[in-house]
Amino acid sequence: MLYIVQHGDHLSAIAKRFQTTVPAILAANVICNPDYIVTGIPLIIPDPNTPLPKAGGSPYYVVMPGDSLWCLSQQFSTTPHTLIQANQITNPDLITAGAELLVSTYQVDPVALYNSWNIRPEDCDSINSIWGEALYREEFLWEAMGQTAVPYLTQLLNHSCSTIRDSAVKSLGRIGTGAGVRSALEQTLRNDPDANVADSARLSLMRMDLIPLWTKRIHLTTTDTELYSSPAFDAGSTLLTKGTPVIVHRWYIPSPAGDISGPGALAVFDFVQVTTTGQTGFLHRAGDAAITLL
Repeated sequence: MLYIVQHGDHLSAIAKRFQTTVPAILAANVICNPDYIVTGIPLIIPDPNTPLPKAGGSPYYVVMPGDSLWCLSQQFSTTPHTLIQANQITNPDLITAGAELLVSTYQVDPVALYNSWNIRPEDCDSINSIWGEALYREEFLWEAMGQTAVPYLTQLLNHSCSTIRDSAVKSLGRIGTGAGVRSALEQTLRNDPDANVADSARLSLMRMDLIPLWTKRIHLTTTDTELYSSPAFDAGSTLLTKGTPVIVHRWYIPSPAGDISGPGALAVFDFVQVTTTGQTGFLHRAGDAAITLL
């Protein structure tokens, strides 16, 4: 089941209330310091009959009080150095509660990644769902490079394959800062012959305009989607139109009831707040657990 942390809660009391244990709750949720749990954060209360992946992060993670890079590196099977590089952290001993970290990444050679995306024009029609999923995952590798990625992504904006161009645009939108990023996106918005690619550039520029006001925690919905009152498909919902700005409070919440999304895939949600209305709720991810946010 899902429980929303209330003011004054402690893990021991929550465990007792739901007849489980603190270690079981820690195993079900990304929590570095059991003495610090944030009011309003959703926790998975484990059910032995419904095994779930750990909730709380991927591809991003929102820092909580008491977190450390070492602990987070253990939670996400990476290294402190990788987290430092991917998030341009200048002081590893000081990570701010409420900051959003990219955690689903690893270090790659930009030339090698560019070459893997720079496919032959005649191969464009061969891009299938598996290849598309790989492109989505690799958007976060580009993001982790920051400004280093911009020249390579800018070149890919001239690719003959619209799928490659669209993924390059979204990668720039995830980086979200810098004059080179803005210039490349503005040119794409003006000149790209594919309406979908141009629209991705529009959303990316919208996000760039919002980042100075909200930090990089601001994201936009990439499609019309439902905001559910709980992470379940039978819950009440409100329609969010494409381009709705949201702040994510907790990433990667697996369906506590084991709801299925797509062919046998566990449904996964993100806990968000709409910036224009203050409404909170759960956004459903795509069937392969791909986020529907830029």
